[in-house]
Amino acid sequence: YFLCYSSLKTPDNLSVASQIPVDRLLLETDCPWCEIKPSHAGYKLIKTSHPSVKKEKFVNGTMVKGRNEPVNIRYTSLTQS
Repeated sequence: YFLCYSSLKTPDNLSVASQIPVDRLLLETDCPWCEIKPSHAGYKLIKTSHPSVKKEKFVNGTMVKGRNEPVNIRYTSLTQS
């Protein structure tokens, strides 16, 4: 069996997610919605980032600011408590 946990927004959610064995955890992204925001409890655990720009200034290799891009799945998988 695999478990998918849908939110790292609250400390309680982080606590539950931390109990899931990593080999049973399924990661997914809600892109382009549900951007990881500084107000989310899990935000402080993210150790890496990807450059983002306003959509009017988009260039390859960047994310659109305010949008959850598929590349964010990597940052979610690298979070450490």
